[in-house]
Amino acid sequence: MLDANGRCCGKKPLQYRSNRQIVGGPLQYCPRCDRAYDLDTGEQIDNWAWRWCGLQWERQTNKQETA
Repeated sequence: MLDANGRCCGKKPLQYRSNRQIVGGPLQYCPRCDRAYDLDTGEQIDNWAWRWCGLQWERQTNKQETA
């Protein structure tokens, strides 16, 4: 979840809006930790690097978590 200042892990996520179709719609993406957030609610959403697995978010790649 984003903090009160709209930051993920110390940085504000990039906002992706496009005229082209983006899978899942417009989103915010943190290039530091690879998390994706819903543009309207600010809640984390599944993407190529993170998946919701029952009770917590789990990393889906071999990249080391920096956050």
